Amino acid sequence: MLIDKKREEMYYNCRMRKKKLDYKFAAVRAVLIIPPLLIFAGTVLDIVMSMIGDAAVLATGVGLYGVYDSNGPSILGLLDLIITAAMTLFAVCLTIFKTEYALKKAVPIYIFATFACLVLLFVLDYIPMSIYVILSAIGIPAAIFNKKLIEEDKRMSMLDGYPHFNPLLIKHTDTPFVPPTQEELDGMSADERIMYEREH
Repeated sequence: MLIDKKREEMYYNCRMRKKKLDYKFAAVRAVLIIPPLLIFAGTVLDIVMSMIGDAAVLATGVGLYGVYDSNGPSILGLLDLIITAAMTLFAVCLTIFKTEYALKKAVPIYIFATFACLVLLFVLDYIPMSIYVILSAIGIPAAIFNKKLIEEDKRMSMLDGYPHFNPLLIKHTDTPFVPPTQEELDGMSADERIMYEREH
């Protein structure tokens, strides 16, 4: 147990700062990963439902009477899958695995992705592509902010007690532990004996 109140207060302040930092990390992860992942899942579901519908048309023979045309999934659905999968994987490397390449190239990659999606939007005249333009543009400030958070986390990792900063989980190592003699153990009160056994 810590008896130094100033040190305990320092650990408390560091723990609160680390919690705020973790919340910011979680917010960046949510912004960069969740939207493309949801679009990817929705696209997969749409393709599967389209294939099931087409299979039902073929099985029942409705298409033979001109009631329903079976066109199959759109080729643009494959483009959606590729773009959202790439955005999700890159965001995971950037925020969760924090790979060196992703951290160094994040801003240029998101800038390139923004312009590439903008070009595809005008060339293909595919309105959902505007969503990818927005997500890529949001990725630019998010990547810069994420890098700053990682730098702050590295600075905090130099502090004693990282990452939990919980005095109850930190062993007091300022002075070497010297086990008490049997006489000292026998001379302890019940409360002192309980505290000793709890700490050691």
